[in-house]
Amino acid sequence: MSEFDQPRPQFLETDVLDRLRRDYGLSAVLTPLVSERDQNFRVDAGGCSHVLKISNQCEDPALLDLQNAVLAHLQRADPTLAVPRVLPALDGSALLSWPGANGVHSVRLLSYLPGRLYSAASRSSATLVSLGRFMGRLSRALKGFGHPAAHRPDFLWNLDTVVNLKPWLADIADDGNRAVAARLLARYERRTAPRLPCLRAAVLHQDANDNNLLVDDQ
Repeated sequence: MSEFDQPRPQFLETDVLDRLRRDYGLSAVLTPLVSERDQNFRVDAGGCSHVLKISNQCEDPALLDLQNAVLAHLQRADPTLAVPRVLPALDGSALLSWPGANGVHSVRLLSYLPGRLYSAASRSSATLVSLGRFMGRLSRALKGFGHPAAHRPDFLWNLDTVVNLKPWLADIADDGNRAVAARLLARYERRTAPRLPCLRAAVLHQDANDNNLLVDDQ
């Protein structure tokens, strides 16, 4: 079962508050945040805001370590880049394990970034230029970063192995669209895949969609 099939964590807020005091030394006010498959809270404590992420029990801890490593690398490579920072627990750990009703969940505390979703922002020329510059800085800052969990040949969103999507061609109802997709996959397999070993590779952010970006008032 994947994290997309497993129900989201359901920790009681009173339990979360107790664990925050125990593990992070925080006496906080919690605000639930929307999440696709995790349980997230805004944590306000001592005049600062943080984000507590309680991961789905099926989430691979190695991938969470990858995410933490990316954020740590970005902090070193470009300290002013507007991305979250990982906040360690009292024992110095960046990733904790919290037992829950249905299993053990990985837990992280991150800094909170204020702003509005890009999907709700006006699409001015200045906003588009700012977005392009930000993504360029992000990609440049990731230069030289590596992590064992970044190599995911079975991940369906990995464009290097897009031919793995062939079994789902039959699920495209429209004959014309299915034929177009089949031709593109065949051309990729014939022309592109053999050249991949000769190309440079890097860890990049490939999902900068409207609901994964924040816009400030500047």
